[in-house]
Order: sequence, then structure tokens, then C-alpha cells
Amino acid sequence: MKGRTPCVIASIVAVLALAAVPAAALGKPGGTDRPLKGSGVATDTVDLATGKGSGQGPAVISHLGKGTFRHSFTIAFTGPSTFTVTGTETLIAANGDEVHATVTGTGTLHGSQGDVEVVITITGGTGRFDDASGTLIGRFSAETVSAVGGTIVNRDAFTLEGRISY
Repeated sequence: MKGRTPCVIASIVAVLALAAVPAAALGKPGGTDRPLKGSGVATDTVDLATGKGSGQGPAVISHLGKGTFRHSFTIAFTGPSTFTVTGTETLIAANGDEVHATVTGTGTLHGSQGDVEVVITITGGTGRFDDASGTLIGRFSAETVSAVGGTIVNRDAFTLEGRISY
């Protein structure tokens, strides 16, 4: 019995230590919560009459590599130079796997430029991101490069940062 006492005590200490560590959020069985960072550029087209827009562009995002993204959104003006934005986002990994998300946020206009901050809520995806979850903060800096009638084209630079579980 004497030889087993240190093993029992060590086992109890190990269990108590593990119980004190917060568990990572799991996107699917065996999934792991991971930090995610990325950046890219976009070309967006916005119909000012309806507030609807869409865009796409290249991006480099951790866990996805060199890929692309696309989004569709609706803006609603809340003041002369402020607005809200809602929409969907798809991040496409280098191998074609996708991360799907919803987007909500606010923006401010400064002449032909604007700044937007959004919360991106990951809702799933395809391939290894099938049951993905997580939350990102996206920061977009936009500049209008052309306007024809009620349609504008913006060039955006953006950064993403947060956590993804898959």
C-alpha cells in the first residue's frame, strides 16, 4: 500500500489542477479554440438607394492561409455621417474550405472615406470548418473610388482579430 499512496496523491492533484483550468470552447468533437488574425483588401459596390452592397477580395488569415473573402451587407444611416451595417461574410481558405458568419456593426463617414467596426459571429462552414464557431472584430477603412448615379465603389482595407473553434 505504501508504494501506491504517492500515485493516489499525484492523481488527486492532477484532477484538481485540471478542474481549475477553464475548458476551451469546442466547435465540434475534438475541436480547439484558437486565436485568429488576418487582413485583406476589398472592392465593394453599394447601391445608395437601397443600402445594399457586396464585395470581395484577397485575404491572408491564420488557419485559412492565402485565400479570399466575400460579403453582402445592408447599411442604414443613423445620422448625417453615421450608419449601421448588417450582413453575411464568407472567408475562403486556400484549400477551398469556408467559414460562414453574420456581421453587425457601425460606421462613420469622413468625406469620401469611412471607418467601420463590425462584430463577426462565426456560424459554421464547410470542410474542416463545418461546425466552426467563434467571434471576430473586423475593422474596415474604406475610400470611395467611383460614383455613378446612386452606386458607389469603395476600396477597403481591413483587419480581423478574434477566436475560432473548429
